[in-house]
Amino acid sequence: MDTLKIILSKANSIRFAHKNGLMATFDNRLSSEESWFNKPTGLFEHTFFKDDIVLIQIKAGLTATVVLTKYEDSGSSILTATTINTYTDFKIYEYVIILKVEQFYLDATSEESTWRSECINAILEDDKYMLLQWSNNDPLTDSFEFDYTTTLSDTYVNFMRIRGQMLNYAPKGDSNIYDNQNEKVKLKSIIYRMLTFDSEVIPRQVAEVIVIAMQHDLFLANEVGYISEDLPEVNIMGGMAQVKAELTLIDSLGLNTHDIGYS
Repeated sequence: MDTLKIILSKANSIRFAHKNGLMATFDNRLSSEESWFNKPTGLFEHTFFKDDIVLIQIKAGLTATVVLTKYEDSGSSILTATTINTYTDFKIYEYVIILKVEQFYLDATSEESTWRSECINAILEDDKYMLLQWSNNDPLTDSFEFDYTTTLSDTYVNFMRIRGQMLNYAPKGDSNIYDNQNEKVKLKSIIYRMLTFDSEVIPRQVAEVIVIAMQHDLFLANEVGYISEDLPEVNIMGGMAQVKAELTLIDSLGLNTHDIGYS
């Protein structure tokens, strides 16, 4: 990558806009900057709880000067990288942020790049929020420009707190039936649980973060592992969006092998 540029992965827990100075696009606008002549927009803040620990990764060129600044009502402060991992063509800067009850946003800059986060609002624990978590088994930054091989990325997995629900239930599975003329015999059957995830109404760009999260090797909702076998639906509502996804529990509910045994 260019030696003086930085990249904020869309797999980060917090969504960043690439402030590149070009005309308005999906990637360079914050949700608060979106406006449409015939569609209403809504306010959005990344919500976390007090004492949550958020990991931010920045992929940088080898000679880039990386600065991550936290902006609050009371002023600004420059955050110090917790670790810096150096590879052949780039560096990975990692920042571990322990949240208190607060509101702020982040700017990440280098000589040739500027990125700005959505607003962050850390509150006291609230059971109205679901917890979504994601991680990957792929090496280095081959997946989503995020380095999943570091100790910190394994300790502090990416996550989001969001109002949503998983109400609709459906069974899912396969059966192998043998038809012996007048008698049918179930030779093998496996059953899974499928639940439908529906998010609150959120900006399109944050909906994309959830879509990307669901494509990871490891995806958890309220600390339970699921697989999204198909791409989620994103339904546009005015200038905002809602994510809907069919999630299958990673562990089967049971396996019936009848007389063929396990194979």
